[in-house]
Amino acid sequence: MLEIQQKGWVITLVRNSTKAQKLYLKILKSAAKEILPIFPTTNALVRHEKIGIIQSLIEVAKEQQVKVRILMPISKLTEHIVQSLTQQQNNIVIRCIEPNPDTEATILVVDKKVSLVIELKDDTKDTFIEAVGLSTHSNSKAGILSHVTIFENL
Repeated sequence: MLEIQQKGWVITLVRNSTKAQKLYLKILKSAAKEILPIFPTTNALVRHEKIGIIQSLIEVAKEQQVKVRILMPISKLTEHIVQSLTQQQNNIVIRCIEPNPDTEATILVVDKKVSLVIELKDDTKDTFIEAVGLSTHSNSKAGILSHVTIFENL
């Protein structure tokens, strides 16, 4: 991991996908108000379900009363995930985005205070560890608000 600090903000580059997975779950569980994930592909969404991200979203929404707004492509492959998310909680909202083969990152923003961007290395892989590359964890307000703007515009 490489960490850059300046004027109260920190950006951490995570090269190890196992560490990125652990960080991802830790960030989700730290949410107090709002979680904004963007899943780039249906395959990415399925991999996130396999590592417990979807279940963590449901638990955080229920137990911590956190609002979760998800952007994701929807297909036959992910219908069961959509159903489990929407049946569990009223504070989970899913918006469909068009699949784009050029989209190569999962973006997560929590409480408009922290972001995690996970690059997609190979969308054909079955596991999160094999499919992802470099991840960027940040509390830089400019970067986070840029991600929120993208989320809102989509």
